[in-house]
Amino acid sequence: MPTYRNAPEGVVITPATTATALPYGGVSLLNTTAGSANYLLEAPVAGIKKYIFSFGNTTVANTVITSTASITFNGTNNKLAFAQTAGGASISLVGISATRWGILASTGITLSSTS
Repeated sequence: MPTYRNAPEGVVITPATTATALPYGGVSLLNTTAGSANYLLEAPVAGIKKYIFSFGNTTVANTVITSTASITFNGTNNKLAFAQTAGGASISLVGISATRWGILASTGITLSSTS
């Protein structure tokens, strides 16, 4: 499946591969049917929104990790784990600063920190 990007508010359709980069803005559709995959989210830009939807196998999780440990989703955690259900999982983000994402809404998401 190809990847499309028209930053910052474009659409990204991302194949499930290890360490696939996700742009800081727009929509990312993550489809993992064979196994878990890691995605690296670019640093946020203040005011720019990011939407991530994960769907695929109902027993396999997708994971999104920010580009560095200094970039967080809520001031503490820099890793998102997507629970896989028949309806998928999603998160809506907005850039607060160059090092912090704000969470607008989420479904099926677990936050944690990388070591």
